[in-house]
Amino acid sequence: MGYRHPNPRLVKVHRNYSVEDIARLFGIHKNTVRSWLKQGLAAIDDRRPMLSLGRELSRFLHERRQRAKQSCGPGRVYCIACRAPKVPAGKIAECTPTGSLVGNLCGICPDCDRLIYRRVNLAKIDAVRGDLEITFTRPHPRLVEAGHDPSTPLEAYRGTTLCLRVRSIGAGARLTVREGPDGKPHFATYRPAPDGRQSCGGQPPTRLNAPAMRGRSPKHVGAGDRRPARSYRAGVP
Repeated sequence: MGYRHPNPRLVKVHRNYSVEDIARLFGIHKNTVRSWLKQGLAAIDDRRPMLSLGRELSRFLHERRQRAKQSCGPGRVYCIACRAPKVPAGKIAECTPTGSLVGNLCGICPDCDRLIYRRVNLAKIDAVRGDLEITFTRPHPRLVEAGHDPSTPLEAYRGTTLCLRVRSIGAGARLTVREGPDGKPHFATYRPAPDGRQSCGGQPPTRLNAPAMRGRSPKHVGAGDRRPARSYRAGVP
């Protein structure tokens, strides 16, 4: 989960956190934590360093996430650019089945003219339809299934501009897009999760990396591997 959406599950509810601890835990700036304190994150007292209990930090992050959620409701599709649910332009949308149970609902945002998408359950499409006029379309055949040679170079154009070139269709099929530490998307090798679920991460599971960590001195451990230092105060657990 990116730094824009801190994961409350990383918080240990039975310990306390300073501003520096919280910033290190989520990889954010200390000023961001200070703004949380002004927005309602409760501190233990007014003394410095300011400490917050783990259960209060977890509660604050859960409530912050719930406030950010917006329900689309019938006939609406969420626009990422506008950050709000929108009624597709002309109240027209296309539904492309991606399996026997689910499909992608696609429309055009009336404000920014970008394509907007919503994942829908085909059995409950009438509850999602609202006032929309939905056209069902068949998914496009995959390149290899359509008869293309997997060794053919893969090129992607935007208009007449060549935006992406991959060595072959087969190599492109092994790529996925994931969000990097800077919040920007980049290509990574697709690897399924150990339990068989689909995963977009290019990194192997943490437990596979654990044996490689043995025998390494602390100076060789990355910043993301260090646990935040505990902060204690007399009379505070």
